[in-house]
Amino acid sequence: MREESDGLLLRYEDRDTDGTGELRVEAKYRQFSGASSAWFSDNELLRFAEQLLTHPLGDAQLHISGGTGSDDTFEMHVGLTVALGMRGQVAVVAHLATPTNPEINPGSSRSQARVEVLTSYGGLQRFSAELRQLVAGTADEARLEAVTPAQD
Repeated sequence: MREESDGLLLRYEDRDTDGTGELRVEAKYRQFSGASSAWFSDNELLRFAEQLLTHPLGDAQLHISGGTGSDDTFEMHVGLTVALGMRGQVAVVAHLATPTNPEINPGSSRSQARVEVLTSYGGLQRFSAELRQLVAGTADEARLEAVTPAQD
């Protein structure tokens, strides 16, 4: 992600013939940032893109997550949650973590970042369209630009 740009940056790489790929996510908002990746199916990402068009959000929370393991041992590497923020703004929370698998992440530490990016319904709509293009292979990335609220 560009140093000066707050928001989310998604890339869908290592596409497989079974309709899955590795989603790489970078999140930055003010002084907080993080990056991670997880495998998703095209259908999961397209469902999430459709959910992003929900307006108004009300009490709804839209969520997608990927990682390793099964229900009992699931280890989340990428989680994206969309909901209303504390002051009624649209917020996208990116929970990003490194895997504990020693083959992928040598060493014993697991780093995690939780970055809340404030945006708008228009921003979500553009992000939804870019995410669909990303899955279709007609775009290299999907960006969600942050909207910084005015200071009180």
